[in-house]
Amino acid sequence: DDPIRIRRRKKVIRNLFRFLGRHDLCDRHLTMSNARDPRNVRRLPALEMPDFPTKLQKALDLLNPEDRLIVELKLVTQMRTGNAKEERGVFGIRKNAGKSYLMMDSADTFRFHVLEKMHEEWDITFLPPHVREKLWTLYQTKQDGEYIFKKDTNFNKRWNAATIKAVGTPLNLHDSRKIS
Repeated sequence: DDPIRIRRRKKVIRNLFRFLGRHDLCDRHLTMSNARDPRNVRRLPALEMPDFPTKLQKALDLLNPEDRLIVELKLVTQMRTGNAKEERGVFGIRKNAGKSYLMMDSADTFRFHVLEKMHEEWDITFLPPHVREKLWTLYQTKQDGEYIFKKDTNFNKRWNAATIKAVGTPLNLHDSRKIS
């Protein structure tokens, strides 16, 4: 019943199964979560399409510039959408203040700290140039202490509509972190 001992044993067994080439057993029976019963790994068939990258680009093109930046930022950082009240994830980022903050002197000079769930704290040190430039443009329009992105209840609806139109199926935004 000791979860620490069980976790250590699972780590050893997982490595043994990986060595033997049985990744399917690791995924199906030896998940490293705190749950008593392991969960199945969810497959995303849309991601297995050979033309998925072009379809994803079409979906991004259908979004307004701020929504597109949110999705691009999530993809390059694997950040969660988050919660503004708890200052977590994308929607919890404030300009120059708070638990999750973004400080920028220019598009090339920034300090980016994000609080995630389970009290994880991330310091983001790399962003692709096109994302940094868009973020710098948005950053300049915000006041100190203001949220960089406004929490919008219709954001997921717009994302789902864009992915249905471009990909043919709605993609869960949280799952899209897996494609980064």
